[in-house]
Amino acid sequence: MDGSFSAKVNLSVSDVFAFSKIAGKVNELAQNAQFLRDLYERLITRQLPPTFDAKNMRFNVNATPIMRELQATSGNEGEQVLKALLDEYCVSLVPNEDFPELIAHLKLRNANSLRNMLAILGWEARRVRFGGRQHRVWCHRTLLIENRRISHAGLANTIDPSAETAGFTWFDVDYYVNQTWKTLRTERLLRGYRTEDEGSAAMCERTYDNTEGQYGPFQSSTSHLRLQARSQDELQQAKLLVLRV
Repeated sequence: MDGSFSAKVNLSVSDVFAFSKIAGKVNELAQNAQFLRDLYERLITRQLPPTFDAKNMRFNVNATPIMRELQATSGNEGEQVLKALLDEYCVSLVPNEDFPELIAHLKLRNANSLRNMLAILGWEARRVRFGGRQHRVWCHRTLLIENRRISHAGLANTIDPSAETAGFTWFDVDYYVNQTWKTLRTERLLRGYRTEDEGSAAMCERTYDNTEGQYGPFQSSTSHLRLQARSQDELQQAKLLVLRV
């Protein structure tokens, strides 16, 4: 085995020899026709767990320790590009219907490649209602969605640096999708990709005037208290706390 490989995954000499021994045994068994027939029979009749998905690797759920260590040490340029793009626009939700444009932008093979990348970045599939109907989407698994509102500290802090500290991070779902994903799609994806369906729900068809904070950020998923309604003294105190940190 290549020494550079063992160094990258922090394998000891004993680990390398143990792996080589296992690999040799597997190769020996692979030459046994009866063993292969028995193995095939066992694989065909085995019961698959509910979490199994033939179309999605689900790296975060199914990855072995060695797979995770290899992923952490090797990195993936495509994943880094995707994460940087999503972070730039505070995107934590992507509609499935817009996958083709993102796939084309990242030059991926297919939708499964994109799903696997999102899974590695900590995303998961959900159904979310916005734009007057329910959508299949992929969201970051930490994204909170309640009462048709989304909590996103990053977007809130673009409105006021003290928003998160002051506890105001909730936005109307439609506003959040428009300001994050739809903006990214219009500014970065549609320049190099066009579809015949100009009626896609993810098109930037509406301009939101949020100068008075009617779309957020709010104090909670149910509160009507807006960040913009806080007094300047209160916001200044929150900003001082941010500076101290």
